[in-house]
Amino acid sequence: MTNSPENSSLIDNTLNIRIFIVWLYLSVGSWDVVGACFGVNKGVVWHMAHDEDYEPQSAELRRRLGLQEYAPAPVCVSCGSVHAGNCNPGRQMVDISAVPLSERKYLLSEAMERMMK
Repeated sequence: MTNSPENSSLIDNTLNIRIFIVWLYLSVGSWDVVGACFGVNKGVVWHMAHDEDYEPQSAELRRRLGLQEYAPAPVCVSCGSVHAGNCNPGRQMVDISAVPLSERKYLLSEAMERMMK
């Protein structure tokens, strides 16, 4: 994660959550209690407190901890890649998670065929 202005609030929020988790543990002395305060198991809060690179990937865990949720990146229907701004501007971008699975297979296979030509 880069330290850009748009990421700074995310970094600050993650750091604040870590600090609060440690403070709460020092106050109550139990990882079980700290986990229960957030509605997660003790392993998640212990990991957050002890590993500065750890961030839960699950949307539900992130929501319970008060972390910003991740959003799916748009996928180019022409080439099938996830990218922003470095593709032909005439190509159409689509949020692949919004496309039904049957159509998604078609879009990606079509993109692969174009890439192989």
